Amino acid sequence: EQVSKHLKVAVSTVLEPGDFLYVPRGMVHQARALEGAHSLHLTISVGQHNSWADLLAMALQDAVQRVVMNDRCHEAAELR
Repeated sequence: EQVSKHLKVAVSTVLEPGDFLYVPRGMVHQARALEGAHSLHLTISVGQHNSWADLLAMALQDAVQRVVMNDRCHEAAELR
């Protein structure tokens, strides 16, 4: 309710059985079922690698690579 006071409504519609509405990623949205009706909100993401686990995996891989490269630089300096 608080957020809706500050946003302009772009679409207000009633969907019928079998209809779907595409909402672009990141778009603020709110849905509600008509009184006495049921509703299903389903999010499908295709080819996205933006979870916290993906971020952590990339950060960990980068950190390990930096340590390995740093160790190799120290080993090369010691051989001189």
